[in-house]
Amino acid sequence: MPHRPNPALRVYAALARSRWPRSYRGRLLLALAGAGALPLAALGALVVAGTDDGRVRGAAVLAVAALGTAAGVALAALLVHHLLAPVRLTATALRHYRTKYTKPRLPTDFPDEAGMLMADVQHAIDRLDEIVVHVATYDRLTGLPNRILFRDQVRHALAQARRDARPLAVCMLDVDGFTNVNLSMGHHVGDSLLTAVAQRLQGVVRETDIVARMDGDEFAILCGGPATAEGVDLLARRIVDAMQRPFVASGKEVTLGISIGVTMFPTDDGDVEQLIQNATSAQCAVQSAGGNGYRFFSSELNARLQHRMSTEADLRRALERGQLALHYQPKVDVATGKVRGFEALLRWHHPERGLVSPVEFIPIAEETGLIVPIGEWVLRRACSQVAEWRDAGIPVVTTSVNLSARQFKHADLATLVRAVLHETRLDPALLELEVTESMLMEDTGRAVGTLQALREHGVSISLDDFGTGYSSLGYLTRFPIDAIKLDKSFVRDVVTNRQNGAITTAIIDLGHSLGLDVVAEGVETREQFEYLAQRACDVVQGFLFGRPVPADEVPALVEKLGAMPPARDGTELPVRRGVRVA
Repeated sequence: MPHRPNPALRVYAALARSRWPRSYRGRLLLALAGAGALPLAALGALVVAGTDDGRVRGAAVLAVAALGTAAGVALAALLVHHLLAPVRLTATALRHYRTKYTKPRLPTDFPDEAGMLMADVQHAIDRLDEIVVHVATYDRLTGLPNRILFRDQVRHALAQARRDARPLAVCMLDVDGFTNVNLSMGHHVGDSLLTAVAQRLQGVVRETDIVARMDGDEFAILCGGPATAEGVDLLARRIVDAMQRPFVASGKEVTLGISIGVTMFPTDDGDVEQLIQNATSAQCAVQSAGGNGYRFFSSELNARLQHRMSTEADLRRALERGQLALHYQPKVDVATGKVRGFEALLRWHHPERGLVSPVEFIPIAEETGLIVPIGEWVLRRACSQVAEWRDAGIPVVTTSVNLSARQFKHADLATLVRAVLHETRLDPALLELEVTESMLMEDTGRAVGTLQALREHGVSISLDDFGTGYSSLGYLTRFPIDAIKLDKSFVRDVVTNRQNGAITTAIIDLGHSLGLDVVAEGVETREQFEYLAQRACDVVQGFLFGRPVPADEVPALVEKLGAMPPARDGTELPVRRGVRVA
C-alpha cells in the first residue's frame, strides 16, 4: 500500500520529480545559484527603470542590492531547508527506532541520492526488525517458536476455537533423563540432543500442529485442526514411541523418555495461562508416576482413554487367544423367501467384559492397523466355515465379508483372496466382498483395478451403505460391482417418511437399471418388508428374518427358510419383481 506523502517532503518531492537536474547535488546547487542571482536580477531591473539623479540612483542601488541579497539568502535557506528534509527525516527515523523501537515508514520511490538514502534505510530497518522479532520469538538452538510466540499462537488459536466452537489441545512435554545427560556428557552434547529431539517431534506431529521449545528440555505442542481426544491420544503415543528410539550423541547411543501432559479445550476451559498450567500439571503427574508416558488433565478424558488403551491391548491379544468369532446373518430373497446368502459379522467375546460391541472395537482396530490381521482372519475363517458346511452336506449359499479401508488399500488384496480360496478349496461364487463408497472414492483408478482383479478371481462385489456417501452416478457406472446395499437409515423410516421412501424407490430403480441386485439392510418389521417387496427390492436383511447367529446355528436356519444356490456360469438368478408378501 502506498505511503501517505510526508508534508515535510512536498517541496523536495516536487523538485525530485523534475527532469532537470536529475541529481540531488544538482538541485542543491541550482537552488543556491537561483538565490544568488536574485540581487543581480533586482539591480538589472533597476537599471532598466533608470533615473537621472545620481544620488537617488546610488541610494536605490544600495537599497535594491540589500533587499535582493536578503531575499536571495532567505530563498536559498528555504530551498536548502526543504531539500535537506529527506536527511532530517531519515535521521529522525533512525533515532526513534533506536530509542523508542518505532518502526518508520520512509518513502522508497524517489530515484535520486536522497531518495535512495531513505529507501536503503527503510529496507535495512525492515530487515533488522525481522531479525529482532525472530530473535525475540524463536529459540536460537532449535529454531522452534519460543515461550513468547507459543503463548501468542495459543491465544490466537483459542480465540478461533471459541468463535468456531471447535476443540483444540495443548501439550506440555518434558524430556526424561536429560539432566543426567548434561551432567555426564556436557552441555554441548545436551544441546545437540535437544536439537535432535526437536527434529523428531516435528517429524511426528501433523502439519497443522505447532511445536515450541519453552525452556531447557521443556517443549510444547499446540494441536489445532481441529483436535479430538482420540487423535491427540494417538499423537501422544506416537511421540512416546518415537522418543524410545535411541539418539546418537558423541558416537554413543543415548536413550531418553518423555513425559507429556495434555489439556483439551473446551473440556478444560480457561485462558492461555490456565491451559498451559493444566497441561503442565498433567505432565508433572506423569513424571511423578515414573515418566515416559502421557496423561490428560481431565479425569473424564483420562478414564475414557485409559479404557480405550485397555481395549486396544486386549484386542491385540484377542486374535491369538481365540476370543474372536463370526456370527452369520441371513439375507433373504424377497421373491422366494429363501436364504440367498449370509453376512459374516465379527464378534469379540472378552473373558471379563463379555460380548464387546463392534462399534467400540472396530474403530480402534482401524486406527491402530489391527484391522489388517483381523480382516485376514475373518476372510480365512468365513471361507473355511462355508467349506465345512459344504463338506457336511448343508446347502451352501453365498457368504459376504466386509473389507476395511486399510485392507482395501493393500496392493496384495487380490492375491490374498485367491490364496484363501485355494487353501479352503472354496468355489469363488460362494464369496462376496463388501466395500463402502468412501473406500472407492479415495482413489477411483486404483479402486477400479482392485475390484477388477477380485472379479477376475470369481468373487462378487457388493457396495455397502449406499446412499450415505458420495452416491455419484458417474462413478457408480465405472465400478465393477454386482449389488448395492441400501443403508438401514433409509429402511428404518421407509414407511413413515415420504422422503426416505422416495429415496429408497429411486435407489432400487437405479440398481435395476444398472443390472445390479439391491439389498435392503435393517428390515425389522413386516410393514418395511412389504414396502420393499412392492418396489421389487431383491434381497432383505434384518432382525425380521434373524439376528446374527453362531456358525453352529446356521444349518437349522437354512433348513427352516430353505436356501437358494448362487448363480453360476454367468447365468442370473430368476427375479420376480413386484411380489407382495402376505
